[in-house]
Formats: sequence, C-alpha cells, structure tokens
Amino acid sequence: MGCELRRLMFPLSACLAATLLLGGCSEEPPASWADMTGAQKAKVLRAKLESAQAAGKRHMNGDLKLGIEELLAAAEKSPSPEFTPVLKEAAETAVEYRFFQTASRAYEDAGDWDKAVEYAQKFGDMERARDLLVKKEQIKPGDGNAAEAMRIQVALDSLAKAEKMYESERDQPNIKILGNKPARTIELLAKAQKDLEGVGVSEADYQRLLRLQIELADGTRGAEKVAREAEWTPPRGLSSVDGALRRAGLWSQMASKSDAKLAPIFVAKADAVLKEIDQKSLTPEQKKQLMETFYASARFADALALARELFASDEGKLSYYKLAAAHKSVALRDQPIDFPVPGKSATEQTYVTLYSPSGGYTANGDEVLISDPGALTWETPEKGQEGPRLRFKGDEGTVYMLAFTGGYRRGLKPGIYDNVNEIGYSPAEPGIGFEGKTKVRFGQFIVHEVEWSDEKPGQVSRVAIDFCGSETGRMSDVCYGKLRYRAHFE
Repeated sequence: MGCELRRLMFPLSACLAATLLLGGCSEEPPASWADMTGAQKAKVLRAKLESAQAAGKRHMNGDLKLGIEELLAAAEKSPSPEFTPVLKEAAETAVEYRFFQTASRAYEDAGDWDKAVEYAQKFGDMERARDLLVKKEQIKPGDGNAAEAMRIQVALDSLAKAEKMYESERDQPNIKILGNKPARTIELLAKAQKDLEGVGVSEADYQRLLRLQIELADGTRGAEKVAREAEWTPPRGLSSVDGALRRAGLWSQMASKSDAKLAPIFVAKADAVLKEIDQKSLTPEQKKQLMETFYASARFADALALARELFASDEGKLSYYKLAAAHKSVALRDQPIDFPVPGKSATEQTYVTLYSPSGGYTANGDEVLISDPGALTWETPEKGQEGPRLRFKGDEGTVYMLAFTGGYRRGLKPGIYDNVNEIGYSPAEPGIGFEGKTKVRFGQFIVHEVEWSDEKPGQVSRVAIDFCGSETGRMSDVCYGKLRYRAHFE
C-alpha cells in the first residue's frame, strides 16, 4: 500500500495529480503540466508537499527529502509567484528535518535570498552561498568586502578539504610506495589557490596553504621554487609600515618552521621587506613585531637589542633573548640551555608562564601568565610517564596543555633534561608535552624540585620546572616557560 501511495503522490504524472485535486473526473484535466494554469500547478505542488510531510511524520525522512526535491524540480520548470507559499513551507519543512541544502534551494525558488544564503552556509556550501550573493547582485565577483570575505571563506573551505584529503591520500600504497601524486589533494589545493589570488587572507591561513604547496612540490627544487615565488597580500586597511611588518613576520615564521634548504629563502624574503622600513619611526607595538621577526629569522643579536629597549625592566623576558643570543647553533638540541637559577621563595609559589619570542606559540605572541591555582586542571599521566600534566586557558581563550616526564627508565627528579623529545616518542626516555597554537616536538627542561602525591599516584604535590620547547628543533622557533606548583622557588 505504501509503495502504491508513493507512486501516486511523488513522481505522479501532473495529469493524474490534477485529476485528484480538481474534483476527480468531473472535468477534463489538462493534458500536461505545461497546459495547467498557475493555480492548478500550485495545487499539484501542495499535494506533493503534503505527501512528503506525511512521509516525514512516519519517520521516512528519505522519502520526505525526495518529495520536496521533486516538488522543487517541478516548480523550477515554470516558475510562478503562485508557488511562493508552498515553496516557503517546503523550505521550512526541510529546515525542520535539517536538510539545509534542500532548504537553501527551496528558499531560492521562493525568492528569499537571505534565507537561501543562510542555509547554504549552514550546510557548509560556501561556494553556493557566494554564487547566490552574486546572482542576487548583492556583491560583484571579486569586488568589495562582502565578496572578498565570501571568496576567502570558499577558498579556506577548499584548503581544509585539501588538508583532510592529503591526510588520507599520503599513506595510500600508490602514493607512499610508488611515489604517485595525491591527485584529489592537488585538485582541491589548486581551487583554493585560485580563490585566494589577490585577497587578504590571514598569515596563519596562508602558511597552511604554502606548507601544503611545499609538501606537494616536485622534490627539493620544486619546493624551493614554491618558496621563492610565494607572495602574500596583507589584509586591506593596513598602513604601508604595518603591511610590511606583517609580510616580514610571515616570511620569518616560515623560515623558523622550514628545513635548512628553505629557511634561507624565507629569511632573504623577510630581509628584503625589512629594507623598506624606517626602524627609527616605529611605535612600541611595531617594534615588538620587528623583534619577533628578527628572532624567527635567527637574528638573535638584533632581537636582543630591541628587547633591551622594550623590556628594560623585565629581566625575566630579557633572559630568553640572552639565552638565544648566547646559543652557538641554530639547533636547539646542539647545546644545553643555561637556564637562569631561580631564587628561593619564602612562600609557596603557584603559577605558569609561557613566552614565545618569535610569536608562534601563544596567541598574539603575548606572554601567558596563570597564577590562579583553580585555573589549572591536573590530569593523570599514563603509567610509566609519571609527572606533571595540566591544562589551562589563557586570557585570549586558547587552551594550553603542558606535561613533563622523566620516562620509566629514569623517572622525574631534580636535574637537567636536554635533548628531549615529545612525550610518547620513546616511553623509556624523558619527554615534554605542549599544545597551544602549535605543538612541541623537541625541548629541554630543568627540574628544580619535585614531590609526589600520596593520594594521586603519578601526580605531583609540589614542582618547579623551567623549560623551552620547539616544533622544529630550531632556536628561532622556541617557546619558553616556567611551571611552579606549591614551589619553594621563584
């Protein structure tokens, strides 16, 4: 019976539907949909909608969606203002059942452009949302802030899909073993590149695009070509100085995250931009940006000179620049960090500080200071990885994770731990864990004191640690910090 009813009410010929709606056989129905009046067509569409709604009430959601889409297909053959009420109701029904793509189409057919755009965005189809805005002539392609924002969103959607596709494609045997190119990733990346041409995307998003381009390049020469030809357009509305500082900062960040082949290319690009800037006329905030650029480009002496000017009374921050300037290698693990010896404290100290001289680990490159013990959430480490493990939220909203272990072979006790890898790399060895704007894979730390909890195995009841960590293992890409919990050290 259900199948018979579906045959009657869904793809039924317009003639039979009209017969049912116009009083059986008392009058001759039109021969075809094209011969019907607008009112007759509207009644047929209403019948289709009611049948679809009935399917939804019986939890036959697939039939409901199919019914609404058939209704829309019929309405789109010969649009009429008389269809508007039923089309709006169809859209509302689609929204109720969370068929946002279908709802967007129904609202478009009903002439409600704002709703059509809204539900295209909710479905995640930013390209359709942009095309709807262009079609309505609210925006012109490639012109104006609204168009640019939508264009960027469409491009970032393609970039996110490319990154996700690369994660799944790169380990496939035909790519990992045979060396074939991840075709779908390349296709999505090309689309993102095209949409981003000439628009002001953020530094972080452009770095995502550039890193994926480098990953997909043909060998070292291909990667070097990508690096040399890379161009980033700062957001509109910036002064020429701010734009130049942002560009130099971007290239220096890429240098700090790149290997020995690519880093010099990005440093050269940063230096070329810095030549355009009169450093004597910079504001304190602009000098801070320049200092971060110097640090990320491994120009530690220049960074220290600016740090002395900006942090003259803050020996804590200055010490980080002094450590980098004294380091004789670009690699973090080539030389132990000579952490300053903290003074003893007459009262128990509890706080966490994070500082990123290159600006790459904390939001906006600012120092993170958490001094409220209640803001620290302690976690139980895995067996064999005993040590402090905690999470906390910075004022800017970023959630950070910090963890240390001595490994099951040595255990965590006072002393220096250099040449350390990310926790989990080798459970027997010491490890560091950090998550914020990015992760840490290499590091060094010094434990000044540690006491273990009797109530919570594997957790600490008192600890004082100074540390630095890096994603790449380069001194130009380092985050420094301190952890104190009921500590006797400043």
